[in-house]
Amino acid sequence: MRKIAMVLVAMVVVLPRLAFSQPSQNPKDAKFQDRMATMRAYKLVEYLDLTTEEAVKLAPAMKEQENIQKAYREKKEKMLDTLAELLEKGSDSADLKKAMAEFQKLDADFSAATQEQTKKGLALLPVEKQAKYYLFERYFASQIRQSINQKGKRQQQTGEQNQQSQPENMQPE
Repeated sequence: MRKIAMVLVAMVVVLPRLAFSQPSQNPKDAKFQDRMATMRAYKLVEYLDLTTEEAVKLAPAMKEQENIQKAYREKKEKMLDTLAELLEKGSDSADLKKAMAEFQKLDADFSAATQEQTKKGLALLPVEKQAKYYLFERYFASQIRQSINQKGKRQQQTGEQNQQSQPENMQPE
């Protein structure tokens, strides 16, 4: 049952993004964001133990949340580029203050939109799963950290094994 829910979430959230997304300035970033969205959706379904019906109800809200985040990232990058240009040109403080005020407004608007979308999505779930949703962010962050630490350890072990396999005169001093 949970696998069906995960597949449905992936179909509604991830596949349309892959099919219709515009190419990112950096293809690695787009690929990473897609992988993270897929992993997040999978882990959310698993952590909340969503039924198929709950996953189907929640998927559009998750997609909208993802769209809000994507639009924010794009606007933020443009604003940061503008801010960098202003600094490079040695613009006066009035122009810098205006750019920073626009940036702060973008952050505030994003925060409000995210909170509103979260409320809409959570309203579709039972209270217990709403509470678990708030714990999910901590859980997901710890899962990502754990994955990164494991990858780092594997790379370190691989590097040590490669060093040991080199002849003595080839090893770094």
